[in-house]
Amino acid sequence: LREGQEALVDGRLDEAISRFEQARDAFHRAGSQPGAILLKAEGFIPFIGNTSRSVIGLANAGEHVAEAGLSVSNGVKALPGGLDGLAPHRGRLPLEQMDLLAPALSLARAELEAAQAVTDGLPRSFVLDQVNQARSLVEQRLDAAVPLVRSADELARALPSFGGADGPRRYLVAAQNPAELRGTGGLIGAWAIMTCRDGQMSLTAFRNIKDMAYPGKGDPKALPVDLPDPDQRLQPSDAPPQPPGVPSYYGPDPAVFPVDSNVVPQVPIAARFLLGQYEYAYGERL
Repeated sequence: LREGQEALVDGRLDEAISRFEQARDAFHRAGSQPGAILLKAEGFIPFIGNTSRSVIGLANAGEHVAEAGLSVSNGVKALPGGLDGLAPHRGRLPLEQMDLLAPALSLARAELEAAQAVTDGLPRSFVLDQVNQARSLVEQRLDAAVPLVRSADELARALPSFGGADGPRRYLVAAQNPAELRGTGGLIGAWAIMTCRDGQMSLTAFRNIKDMAYPGKGDPKALPVDLPDPDQRLQPSDAPPQPPGVPSYYGPDPAVFPVDSNVVPQVPIAARFLLGQYEYAYGERL
């Protein structure tokens, strides 16, 4: 398994496929040969049975892990350009490649989750120490791998929509400055609009965050350099209700002042504050 993983990361896909196939077959034999039948019979004997069940379960989990690696390796091999084909090129996201890889990632996720379910169900007590250590090691590796494959699976599903495969998508990009800390990282001092159209990304010039505190005319480019009357700013009395989960001690400032939108240490909540302020200032929902 380790050799297959290293070969996959290095782009040696044929070698990775071969290693994962060897691992899958070895784990399958370990759980199905005559000796395994005796272990399964011993599984009904108290105390001795826990070790037997653990050995069989680890072989089963290993087979699932090998299938996951094999799925990803075959999926990457089918891509034009292999792993390099997943990198953005000239400002364009690889939507077609991710769409091709998505089924392989979905299958790998199912296999790793199945392996985790197997190991989670193995006995912890009355098991030989060497077998218990092996189970613990497998659990640690799966605890690290399963969140990664879930994220990859979700990314492959979401990227086409995010990248504008079904029509242009516009996003607010906020730049943080860690010189003055905020809940999500640093002071937001500038912002821009990113447009994604069929994977092609473009970014407007960045503007001062203070510009967003004033209502414009529906078009970000129409905002004058000289700020309008301060009385036109969004006032605390205009603040929308706080989203669920925001403590009251933050007050209305995060929903009113763009520079304070991310004092809340939760990115999704800070993003909703900032998007609301942009909509108020420019009359456009992103």
